[in-house]
Amino acid sequence: MDIIPVRQEYVFSVAAHTMRAVAEHIDNKRCLKYFFDEKLVESKMIEGGDYYTDDDCIKEVVEEYRKSKRDV
Repeated sequence: MDIIPVRQEYVFSVAAHTMRAVAEHIDNKRCLKYFFDEKLVESKMIEGGDYYTDDDCIKEVVEEYRKSKRDV
């Protein structure tokens, strides 16, 4: 039996801010969204891959956002 992921979500609270990262699997692709205080700040569509986990995808999107913003 294969386990097929559908959605993975992380919610972080830092001081008075909430960050949320979501990975949704749609048609062998991953739709990644990163929210800061409920505002969508980064999104990315990534082709499916057996060895590229949702955690890796989310980390990549958060890192890209962090590098492009000051004081993050």
